[in-house]
Amino acid sequence: FLDDMYYPFKVNPHFKAWLPVIDNPHCWIVVNGSDKPKLIFYRPIDFWHKVPDEPRDFWAEYFDIELLLQPDQVEKLLPYDKAKFAYIGEYLEVAQALGFSIMNPEPVLNYIHYHRAYKTQYELECLRNANRIAVDGHKAARDAFFNGGSEFDIQQAYLMATRQSENEMPYGNIVALNENCAILHYTHFEPKAP
Repeated sequence: FLDDMYYPFKVNPHFKAWLPVIDNPHCWIVVNGSDKPKLIFYRPIDFWHKVPDEPRDFWAEYFDIELLLQPDQVEKLLPYDKAKFAYIGEYLEVAQALGFSIMNPEPVLNYIHYHRAYKTQYELECLRNANRIAVDGHKAARDAFFNGGSEFDIQQAYLMATRQSENEMPYGNIVALNENCAILHYTHFEPKAP
């Protein structure tokens, strides 16, 4: 708040299941079951931050794409009558303010969660590619460990080998040595080797 520091953005898994936009907040997908899904893609005019390119990847042809310049203008791009639409997401107060009356209905979430267990060929290829990247990271982490590195050193070796930043990790890495191994979700990285 008021210090130019923002929480790192993590995409909602329900959104990510539809398309590979994982680093752009304020996006929406509108699905009515008969028309091509609409992607409301946040693309502000901004000289302070890097603005994402307009979607042109292989998946873009499967969506009607409308650009959103300001998050508070999304209502203009949403359906006027929302009675037959369900909002799926975290920000229920925003959904209510926008006129949604159906939010995270359990039968819809159950259906989505059930089908997330089955992977498409595209998702399987993404998993294979992610594992290839992770193998390089784990080998580098192993080497850093056997060279006497600290938890921080091991983490940095992993990130360097995967060519990713800490914010790009799908989950916070757990790198624990000695008694820290007893902490289930240990995400602190001791800078000094034991």
